[in-house]
Amino acid sequence: MCKSEIDKLKTSDNYVKIFYKYISRVTNSLSTLYKTYCFAFQKRRFCTVKVALLHCKTYAFATSNRNYRFSYKLSLQNLGYFFAFSR
Repeated sequence: MCKSEIDKLKTSDNYVKIFYKYISRVTNSLSTLYKTYCFAFQKRRFCTVKVALLHCKTYAFATSNRNYRFSYKLSLQNLGYFFAFSR
């Protein structure tokens, strides 16, 4: 097809209506399929990684809580020494 034939087709209302109708159907179908596929892939990747990191994550939170308790007790001890020597 040469450029003039394409221009004639673009100007015809019939071509434009059919073109947009089919394109919108294809776009909706592909976007739904693509979103479903991406969601399933992300879910599968997350579940695989989650199992491997769950132990490390629990350990990391336990360590931070342990450090907090230790520093809190240490600060209370230092506070006790402060009051003992301040009198």
